[in-house]
Amino acid sequence: MPLKAITNKIKYIILILSCVCLLVVLLCVSITQPPKLPRDGIQESKLLSPPPTLSTTSGRGNGVAGNCGKADGWNYEISARGSHAVAIKTDGSLWAWGSNRAGQLGDGTFADHSIPVKIMDSAAFVSTSESRTMAIKTDGSLWAWGDNSYGQVGDGTFVNRNIPVKVLDSVASVSAGEFHTMALKTDGSLWAWGNNEAGQFGGATFIHRNISEKIMLTQGIVSTKIKRLFSLHRNMPIKIMDSVRSVSAGEFHTMVIKTDGSLWAWGNSSYGQLAGGTVNMPEKILDSAASVSAGIFHNMAIKTDGSLWAWGNNRAGQLGDGTFTDSSIPVKIMDSVASVSVGMFYTMAVKTDGSLWAWGSNNFGQVGDGTFVTRNIPVKILDSATSISAGTSYAMAIKTDGSLWAWGRGDGLLDMCE
Repeated sequence: MPLKAITNKIKYIILILSCVCLLVVLLCVSITQPPKLPRDGIQESKLLSPPPTLSTTSGRGNGVAGNCGKADGWNYEISARGSHAVAIKTDGSLWAWGSNRAGQLGDGTFADHSIPVKIMDSAAFVSTSESRTMAIKTDGSLWAWGDNSYGQVGDGTFVNRNIPVKVLDSVASVSAGEFHTMALKTDGSLWAWGNNEAGQFGGATFIHRNISEKIMLTQGIVSTKIKRLFSLHRNMPIKIMDSVRSVSAGEFHTMVIKTDGSLWAWGNSSYGQLAGGTVNMPEKILDSAASVSAGIFHNMAIKTDGSLWAWGNNRAGQLGDGTFTDSSIPVKIMDSVASVSVGMFYTMAVKTDGSLWAWGSNNFGQVGDGTFVTRNIPVKILDSATSISAGTSYAMAIKTDGSLWAWGRGDGLLDMCE
């Protein structure tokens, strides 16, 4: 065979091998490359897609409220989050059901329960996160259990707890964020522990805490000296403001109302939920606040005149202003509001006449209007509501007759509902 022919053949073989190698590389990249997600990490097709076909284990998948315990003595306290729910009866007993993979039910096991199991007595208040529960007893003691991967239980360890452990005394209120906890004591001091990556403690540098750390409060004025301390990441309590009246912990941010009615916020603000940029120092949002509910990416506040205000992410119409446009400044939604609860991309509010209204993402029927249509304005759901809690993809309400109602997708949580 001529030398030229041999050379051409070798070049041809090399070309083929190069193409094969290139195809292998491209295939490996396509396999290892994660799916592209929007900025909040949730696929667009899942949020606003047509309603999925739900199994009977998904609960009230038809988007219609179901009775989960007619006149069963439920109190005015209920907390629904993630895949578990906790409620307090009129006799002070605390009951929990749903997912228990981190021990968040508190019954001493890690087994799920589709019906409520009794956890403790003398409970006065409860707050839950995705996989953690915080409860205040009538004597003011704070108890916690469940996921403790960031020290958010507050017992000085990083060990998950499947039974309640005591954390603090003299506690007036508590709010369980996704990975951090905020507690308000009877003297008006604010305490924080858990994950602090986004500065959601509001003054303890960006360090995790697995024990209760006091957030000492003064006048809300940040001095140059304090700013320098933050830049040094000092692991110590830093005084910020005083006279706190209430607190609500969001996903990676915190909202507090002072005794003068001013509303302050700090932490992550990727969607304008702080009405500004991400900060680890308190930033004033508005005045005349009566209550606040901090969500994952949006917030709702009720003013003393009963008006409801919203700001933050609005991709599913969860602000309720008739648009799907994010807002970094509070916008007025409705009047005569008594209470509000923020879920994942949806909102629920009870008016002073007891009527329950909801809006936002409805892909699992969590709005409760009998459809799977996303709502960007409030729609009426039911009457005679006294307490509400908006979970991840399901909602719960207690009516004046003591009955517990639920709807949406609860992954076994709502199996007991009619």
